[in-house]
Amino acid sequence: MVRFRTAALKSSVVLLLATAAWAQEPAQEQGPPPPPGELLPIDGVAATVNDVAILVSQLRMATRAEQRTRETELGHPPGPAETRRILANELQKLVDSHALAQSAKTLGILPPDRVEQIFQDQLREQQESEVRELGSWLEFSRSLKNTNRTWETYYLEQRLDKMHQLAEELTVWARLQNSGNLFITPQMMRDYYRRQRDEFVHDGAAMVAICAFVGQDAEQVAQEAAAIWRTESVTSQDLEKRFGDRGARALSDVGPISAASRESQPKELVDFALAGPKDQVHAPIQIGTTWRVWKVVDHRPAEARQFDDPAVQAEIRRRLTRLIHASLRLQALGMARDRTHVWYAADFRDLGR
Repeated sequence: MVRFRTAALKSSVVLLLATAAWAQEPAQEQGPPPPPGELLPIDGVAATVNDVAILVSQLRMATRAEQRTRETELGHPPGPAETRRILANELQKLVDSHALAQSAKTLGILPPDRVEQIFQDQLREQQESEVRELGSWLEFSRSLKNTNRTWETYYLEQRLDKMHQLAEELTVWARLQNSGNLFITPQMMRDYYRRQRDEFVHDGAAMVAICAFVGQDAEQVAQEAAAIWRTESVTSQDLEKRFGDRGARALSDVGPISAASRESQPKELVDFALAGPKDQVHAPIQIGTTWRVWKVVDHRPAEARQFDDPAVQAEIRRRLTRLIHASLRLQALGMARDRTHVWYAADFRDLGR
């Protein structure tokens, strides 16, 4: 009870300080309101998980990073189909996050009041950490205002994040820590090694990019290009653009190169590629009437790692732990979904799963 009252008192202090901070800001004159026909909604509801709403603005913010990533990968903004896929995935992530967060108290692993106490303790620690970083509660309230947040929205964000994390810890990590050996047995590890043996025992392989140069000063230009290729992260096509007027031409990448490639490729090229490492650049070499520069753009050294190697067993255990983690999380998510009712707005109904 004392802890609850203390937290409530601090919350009140935050609200009072926030009010004081806003009061210090100079008032801005507001013009007349726009006609009713020109009013636009500030935000909308994409979905609800039980009685908690997922706003359209939250969904847009969640999709922004993934859209930028895809734009970088594609070289252009994602099209309608790709954008739709991103929206559907991010909306499902938000729904699942809310479902897990709301299930934290009903998992049966800890009493509900104990779960709430853990959350309140974590929230208090988070607040105190941010106040220490900013210097005062007044600055903390101003930071909320500057990011268009209120105490209520901050509280809801923290509750979603920390309850979600707590639910995963209770359902996944607690089970792994208490009975990890029951999940990962020596036989499981041997079976995994047998199925994935090619990842531990394999020949070397590499990919090589090639840029060719022709003309009277081809050797000199090749030397200049090789120096650039050693220090800059550029492709053979970039070299062709830079030295195209001096006889540079990007050739197709060669690979994957392996020991067997000596039957079809020059021995010097194969030896250079397999020796690696990645980003290694060969000095210009004359082949026929052209001078060529080689660069290793991908390299996997030969390995013969046996199951009895402790490092191999440690890696297999880490991989199996990740797989079990994913499986336990899906189980927890399945239980959480069974206890929640999800509603999708009309514009997002066909994105729901």
